[in-house]
Amino acid sequence: MKRGALILAVVAAFAGNAMANAVGADFRYEGCTDLGGGMYAHDYVLDNTFGSVSVYDVETDFHYYYGWGDVHTPENWYCYKGPMSRFETEEAPCNVGYEQGGFRIEAGTPTVEYGYFSITDLNHEVVWEGQTQWPLPEPASLSLLLLGGLALVGRRRR
Repeated sequence: MKRGALILAVVAAFAGNAMANAVGADFRYEGCTDLGGGMYAHDYVLDNTFGSVSVYDVETDFHYYYGWGDVHTPENWYCYKGPMSRFETEEAPCNVGYEQGGFRIEAGTPTVEYGYFSITDLNHEVVWEGQTQWPLPEPASLSLLLLGGLALVGRRRR
């Protein structure tokens, strides 16, 4: 009986430790606001309430930045738009136990789709990965991308 209780205690401790390590920061989508004129604001909060290190960087692996207009960030945070768009700071990290709001992407569409993000520490090492919702490019941007791709295919055949 004691042996069974010991095994159960070891398994429970391991499972509890695995669950504690599974918690990390989140780049949470807060919703969409119609700004008028065909533009929409998509708001985000960096939630490090249950993280394990201070967050200095949120990277996307989503290529939908083509439809992004203005991007707003909290003070001392910056946005770099490109194939690996990211929000970054060196001066004002989101520390463990806190949330940081003020991230806004303006886009020509209210439509969103799930995509991945990575959260890195001061050394740009990935400490957490997750999913959030990103604005899709408006139809005009998608059409331009499609036409550009077709032009490249046509050019290769010649």
